[in-house]
Amino acid sequence: MMKRIRITALFTLIVSCLLFNPHAAFAENRDEQTYISTSDYIDAVTNEYKRFGIEFEVVGDQESEAKLTVGDLNREIEQIREASRQAALATVDIVDLDQNQNQQVFHAMPYSKEYTKTIRATSVPALAYADITYVVQATVNAQTGTLISINNAYSYVSYAVNLESWQQTKLDASRTYLYGNEFVKAHIVGFANFRYTHPSTGLTVSATVPVDHITLWATE
Repeated sequence: MMKRIRITALFTLIVSCLLFNPHAAFAENRDEQTYISTSDYIDAVTNEYKRFGIEFEVVGDQESEAKLTVGDLNREIEQIREASRQAALATVDIVDLDQNQNQQVFHAMPYSKEYTKTIRATSVPALAYADITYVVQATVNAQTGTLISINNAYSYVSYAVNLESWQQTKLDASRTYLYGNEFVKAHIVGFANFRYTHPSTGLTVSATVPVDHITLWATE
């Protein structure tokens, strides 16, 4: 079976989490049944998103008839934090390929191989997210299990909910070595832009979620 080791670079996330959000603190220290204005609610949500590098704003009409409470805000802030924990930001995956996969193509030398990874950018779980798949096409020496060349790299949206656009700003593919072993390395950077009806206020909102992810695939 394919073995996967996930290494999460927590520095960016930890620094963001240590930033103080006065709007969130204000909400957490008040009775959950206390009503809160739409503008204060949106300000708190916007600032919470900002802590994780996500741009959030109301699009168009900012009037809402929704009756919002501190409890509603606290639940949404927790949801935002959960989404940030799922974000494809500052993370590295190392994939150790199954040896049997190489044996299946051992007769071909050299041969073309695709290395594929799917990551998820999330604004709101189950409401605004996108699965971004990126692919590296390479030529491998079947006899030695080593990389001959990297030929192409691209990304695409494999599944999405309320995604307005995917902007890839960087996709680098290269050969690298780790602990004496050869790997194909891909580094993808971009932005997933969402537009949806905010569930609590009924307002139309947009969110821009950054993606920054590295994958290393063992070539043998």
